[in-house]
Amino acid sequence: MKKKLLAFIPVIIFVFGLQAQEIQNGSFEKWDEKSGLPVGWTSVFKDIKDFVSSSKDAKSGGSSVKIVFQPQKKSDNRRFSSKNIVLSPGKYTVTLYVKGEGDIRYVAFGKPKEKTGSIQTDVNRIGTPKIGIVYSNVWRECNMSFDIVDEGDYNLHICFNSGGGENAPALLIDDISIKKD
Repeated sequence: MKKKLLAFIPVIIFVFGLQAQEIQNGSFEKWDEKSGLPVGWTSVFKDIKDFVSSSKDAKSGGSSVKIVFQPQKKSDNRRFSSKNIVLSPGKYTVTLYVKGEGDIRYVAFGKPKEKTGSIQTDVNRIGTPKIGIVYSNVWRECNMSFDIVDEGDYNLHICFNSGGGENAPALLIDDISIKKD
């Protein structure tokens, strides 16, 4: 009996490890009417709900994130972030799907309550390759690699400089997932 129990310990550890690395509501199926953001996502920008909404045009399921944002100046951007994800040191791949028109400035894992940006630091890990300009009328898969050096809580940040606008289709994002390589 003891041997059987010990045999299941690696399986239990593996399953709990997978759960700790899941991005909550990465399929954007659930939305919070008050914040205007997907459930499990947040933003430091008070006006984010003016630019981010739900779209029925989805890669899978019933909805995706729709971004319509025209910056007032070149450095103007907005970002929204996942709730905390526990990551251990190692290499990770984040996959997401994009469609439409826009500019994704960066996708990064940042430590909670730390400033994030497009420059790699100990507390701000930038995904490579960068997505950049999106111009696609079909769903396009984007895979980014991350090297996490410190164990702990992280938030996945998606920063965009533009999306859709006058006579341009909105920028859509759907089905974000993470796996440890």
